[in-house]
Amino acid sequence: MRETMTTRYAVVDLETTGPKFRRGERIIQIGAVFVENDQIVDRYATFVQPLIPIPKRITQLTGITQRDVANAPLFEDIASDLWQKLQGCTFVGHNVNFDFHFLRDTFLAVGYPKLNLPRIDTVELARVFVPTAESYHLQDICREVGVDLTHAHTANADAEATAELMLTLKARIQKLPAALMHEMTPYLSFLLCETGDYVTKWYADRQEDGQYQGETIAHLTFRQSRAKASEVPQLLAKEPQWNEEQETLITQLAQFYMNDQPFALVTAKAGAGKSLATLYAAMTQRKSEQPIVIVAPTNLLLDQWQTQTVLALAQTLGRSLSTTLLISASHFISLDGFNRLLAIQEHDIAHVSKHEALLTMAVLCWVFETQTGRLEELHRALRVGKFWKKIRVLAEQPNLKPIDWRGHDFYRAQFDTHTQDMIYLTNAAFLVHHMSLFADNGLFDRGVRWLIDECHHLPKIYAEHQKRTWDIESVSQLFHQTEDSLRRMGDAMLYGSEEDSAAPYDQFYETGFALEHLFDSLAYLTDDLSDVLASEPEQFMSAEAFQQAPWHVALSELWVYGRNFRKAFESLLSALSEYQDLYTVRSVKWRRLLVEWQQFEDLMEQLLMVSPEQYISISKCALSDEEAIRIEKCTYPDGQQLKELWEHLPQKTVLISQNLPILANEASPSEWLGISDYQYCEAEAPENYGASTTAYLLSDLLSIEKYSVEERGEMISRVVQQTLQNSRIHKIQVFFHSRALLDQVASLLKAQLDKNAQDVLMTQSEDRSLEQLRVQYKDADRAILLTLDSFQEGIHLDAGTDSYIMTRLPFASPSAVDQQALQYYAKQQGKNYFTDYAMPEMLMLFNQWLGRIFRRDQQPNQVIMLDKRIVSAQYASQIQQYLPADFKFEKITLDELKNPHL
Repeated sequence: MRETMTTRYAVVDLETTGPKFRRGERIIQIGAVFVENDQIVDRYATFVQPLIPIPKRITQLTGITQRDVANAPLFEDIASDLWQKLQGCTFVGHNVNFDFHFLRDTFLAVGYPKLNLPRIDTVELARVFVPTAESYHLQDICREVGVDLTHAHTANADAEATAELMLTLKARIQKLPAALMHEMTPYLSFLLCETGDYVTKWYADRQEDGQYQGETIAHLTFRQSRAKASEVPQLLAKEPQWNEEQETLITQLAQFYMNDQPFALVTAKAGAGKSLATLYAAMTQRKSEQPIVIVAPTNLLLDQWQTQTVLALAQTLGRSLSTTLLISASHFISLDGFNRLLAIQEHDIAHVSKHEALLTMAVLCWVFETQTGRLEELHRALRVGKFWKKIRVLAEQPNLKPIDWRGHDFYRAQFDTHTQDMIYLTNAAFLVHHMSLFADNGLFDRGVRWLIDECHHLPKIYAEHQKRTWDIESVSQLFHQTEDSLRRMGDAMLYGSEEDSAAPYDQFYETGFALEHLFDSLAYLTDDLSDVLASEPEQFMSAEAFQQAPWHVALSELWVYGRNFRKAFESLLSALSEYQDLYTVRSVKWRRLLVEWQQFEDLMEQLLMVSPEQYISISKCALSDEEAIRIEKCTYPDGQQLKELWEHLPQKTVLISQNLPILANEASPSEWLGISDYQYCEAEAPENYGASTTAYLLSDLLSIEKYSVEERGEMISRVVQQTLQNSRIHKIQVFFHSRALLDQVASLLKAQLDKNAQDVLMTQSEDRSLEQLRVQYKDADRAILLTLDSFQEGIHLDAGTDSYIMTRLPFASPSAVDQQALQYYAKQQGKNYFTDYAMPEMLMLFNQWLGRIFRRDQQPNQVIMLDKRIVSAQYASQIQQYLPADFKFEKITLDELKNPHL
């Protein structure tokens, strides 16, 4: 429906002493911008005397002080003018109900009628129509869409920015294809207040010649341009300036590509440029235009290869290159699953929740916009929850006609982008999970060059691929969902139409009895495992011990009862399919349950089949805010298991790691990686490697392992704060091997540092992108960065860190289940757990840390080691051989850390 007259929008922002008017909080500033015909036509701004003190936190947030409002008018003095300006307007706000309700209550308090205006919320508009934004705070979303907001948290600036944001979103909405808007229309009523009505009105007023073009398939609309490889542009060629280490590696790899050895092991110290040298050798030594495949353990490291190493290669070669990142289907939207969900919602829109409706609209917009289909593009709140579980389950439903997405299937499109000079990048987990995909797409063909970075991780990654996880909480949820469906099924049969009177009641009751057996069996198993875990919340069991455990019988019975139930349920659904009134509406949910029961049965069977190369871990874990019991079947990390991978890979595979000298000295590459016929390519570090780094031990503190768990966090916090007082130190990175200790120190620093220092504290957390953290730290002038081992994997920060604090030698806890498993496995293999496993793993992690510390630009920095075992333990000499020859630890006091001349 078109607007019959011009709409006047009042875009309002309030600053208040707090969030609740009824709790005594009051307005301190009002900003309003009036919009007509997409133009700002009037402005209104004033401070307001609240007659109460402004809290310090509000002053810190807004900059508004008591002095600013000292001579400001009372609200009743401006109420008449503001009331008149608002009449006949549509009220717009960013989180509109806060501003509207606070203003409405303030008017009521001074004798005005209840404010009654249509409302638009720009937060919900942004969540739907800008689904890839990192944040929907006003300042962040304005930056995302290109709206200037210089003075955030002042009512005047916020109101003006909100007005510009509304107009920007309106223009974006009006450009959407008609088919996409048609699909979204049933969900618009879920938007807050009258927001959805205005979306409809705006779209009716669009200029059709300015719309984006799209291609519609089933319920989804796509941009007409297809997904494609990333182009690294042709750059002005320059003569490569190879350092001595790179020249050594290039020469050695040229020899490797000419001989008959299948593998090359490439190593050099961090920062030597071995990635570029290795990639250059692979590209220039090809006998054909076959692609190159780069494998790394993390996507962050792959991003470094793509954005730095490949770019440098393009400049060195003077020609453009193409790259494609290959990742698993779980990283992409399932178009089949989402399309099926839309079909279900279309027939039952009344039962769609607001949360699901807003998600659906946001994903519809994103599917149209995205070139990759990767879920990580979406705002983090849009990527979690039952919504995506529904989509995954619907995608797995059998007997549904597949849709030809005509090249828009983002997951399959990864492999359809082959061009000349193509470089594929993938993580090691995807490789070991999907070797058949690589084979089917010709990437195991002879002549394809493979480069595997941080190759020392492969045994663990392969073992992780073979892990099978089963938890009682998820199983219980499946049982209860099925019980609920059976109850509804029984009601439908009992109260159905006359033609349903002959429904298969006997099969229904037999299925119900089978489910009761399962509930009983699960209860017995839960009791048995609770007794086992009463003393230790996490335990290791060898294959032999698992098969002899008393609760193994209960687990086996659960599998048998589950299989019987699945067959009974499948038979019941088959019988019910003859009764259309009963079956048609509910069949999707029932079939979805049947798929989950088949998955349950398959997983149980895999869990019970344990070989001597495998072990069982049972533990208590937190799921859905409740403690649950988890059973995992794991494989011992052993290089011999990698032989399956080596049999698939083509000849001439290059394995890269700065840790290869550790494997050569502490453990055999043939044992660790499962290879024996290889060429070892090593570039020695320059003589001045590490010369700019000074290392300290604190003489007036004990070694960190001497303190209690509680005291360690306080110790680290003290060291950080003393270091921060040194005027020469601007950036500090603290290395942790324990998540719990990192969180403890982060909490202490937040409480103990002043406001300015708190603002520069950056912490690696589970819900924070490592890439975003890396960029934020690199761009900061001052920062304290707290990181775990995973942050160090092959990443070159180049962030100008002045001080590194190494909390402890990164030994794994010997009581952890995976370490108990290694202790058992080492004994079975006639090896020594400490020398063959614990020590090499510690040295490799420690070597990764050192690679981040030693600079090649010779800018001075320091390392503070809190673990004195590095010089005092019996194995100290083993550590020293991986340090530069003249690298020594000096003793200083805690107070001396403040001395800028050290």
